[in-house]
Amino acid sequence: MIVREIENDFELKPILRTKEELFSTTVARTYKDEKFSFIINANFYDVTVSAIMDLKMGNDPVPAEETIPIGHVIYNKKKITGKSASQDFYIASKETTVCSGNDYSKIFQSGQGDTPSNVAIGFGGLGPIILNGLEYGHENKYKKGAPKDAILKGEPSKEAKKYLIQRSSSKFTSFSINDKKQGYKLGKTCFGVSKKGLYVIVQQHGVIGWSFQKVKEYFLKKECIHAVFMDGSDSALFYENNKFLAKQAEDKDETCVIGIGIKKLS
Repeated sequence: MIVREIENDFELKPILRTKEELFSTTVARTYKDEKFSFIINANFYDVTVSAIMDLKMGNDPVPAEETIPIGHVIYNKKKITGKSASQDFYIASKETTVCSGNDYSKIFQSGQGDTPSNVAIGFGGLGPIILNGLEYGHENKYKKGAPKDAILKGEPSKEAKKYLIQRSSSKFTSFSINDKKQGYKLGKTCFGVSKKGLYVIVQQHGVIGWSFQKVKEYFLKKECIHAVFMDGSDSALFYENNKFLAKQAEDKDETCVIGIGIKKLS
């Protein structure tokens, strides 16, 4: 597993491929130009029919406009790419891309729905691990005193929500089950924020790593208030010190258009 912990000030920027080139080329060039500490992949995405045909015909990069990120990507209060994903989840820095202060968790917000359009930087279409301090998992869990008819799956009643300590998520469950079926070899890109800082976990696809539950336990141990998972499987990517520690599969390198550049500031 690749684990990076930044317990000081940091900066975030979106990495957006706009040229007809491999995403790895965009990543390597931008890393050097912007002097990032490391780069990870971001949103899940769809591709057009034209892109599918392109992939079948050769190994050349698919034009950037043929890839549609799932979830809005917001930068400086403007949507720069992505389609609506109102049933999925987002994470965002509310007022600044340069994150500093005594409590980094207060700089961020997370939740279900499209990325708010008025944030400094945000990514949607993601999977939930911890949102605004509430854990997500296979089923709803409640503290003592919850109504006897409180449901285990889906949206709890208004009264039951008062006792909720874990919210069920089909997206969390699907990813976790798939990971177990693959012997915990499923690529993962996960991102968490606590009062103390930023935490990133990336697993190269096809290599045995942590279970998804262990990933969640790591973020809980770090007291993260916000934690999400990005596109995984063979889309997982991590670039640092001018090399890929986790590399995307060829088809993903030809189609991916969005990542996150992260820079330590102190």
